[in-house]
Amino acid sequence: MKPLSLFGSEHAPLRCSMLDGLNRCPMKHVLMYLDEAEDLAGEAAATGSVAHAAIAAYHRATGHQEGVEAGLAAIRDCLDRFPRARPEDATRHFSDYAADPRHQAAEVVAVERPVRLVLPPAEGDPTRREVVIEGTLDQVRRHDGRLLVVDVKNGALPGWQMLHDHLFQVCAYAAAATAELGEPVEPGYLIRTQGYRKKGICPADAPEGVFWPFGLTPGHCRLYLDQVRELVARIRRGDVSFGPGLHCSYCPLQGIWSCTARAEKYF
Repeated sequence: MKPLSLFGSEHAPLRCSMLDGLNRCPMKHVLMYLDEAEDLAGEAAATGSVAHAAIAAYHRATGHQEGVEAGLAAIRDCLDRFPRARPEDATRHFSDYAADPRHQAAEVVAVERPVRLVLPPAEGDPTRREVVIEGTLDQVRRHDGRLLVVDVKNGALPGWQMLHDHLFQVCAYAAAATAELGEPVEPGYLIRTQGYRKKGICPADAPEGVFWPFGLTPGHCRLYLDQVRELVARIRRGDVSFGPGLHCSYCPLQGIWSCTARAEKYF
């Protein structure tokens, strides 16, 4: 059995994308860590990964038309790596995004950038090991002299819910980008590409409902990341809690019955 003392350490880093789920249900992530299970991406997540690759290729190109061509080529190139993806949906998300003049004019400082954040252990952490968080942020944009983390989401959930579902993730991206870029980076906003699907709206019309600002400061990021540190300390002490809810419907542990039975093996 893998020791809980290594959870979230250099030997078993946390992923930025798991932080919100970790706060909702610590038991899920602890059991997957102990079972060495892989959280396999479903069809929607795979489609999102392909769309993200296309958007990254768009911003790495030297002009709009070149970017569109590079993005479509990236979709074709990604299909072997993401066989569960729906290429027609990925193409729709990307095409809507590329047609929005706000993205064409954006000053993108970093795109699809791997980042790493090392936090001190919380007081009461018996291991005294640092908390290590890794991930790949979508974008950092410069807007009115400020650097902002921008996260692109392709799901159908309401924007308000997305903001709350990905808050810890974006705070970690902002803190990691601040450390790596050497100047303050704030949580900026979500780009919800489903917002382009309003009836009678063309992407070039730049509809409302696409940009969802977080309105958080670096101080707020520290507050939320302190909560992550405290949670990791509890887990390392063996104090792991269940967090049942609607998210159980898409959990790889397949609901409370399976989850509870697995937990009984360890706790």
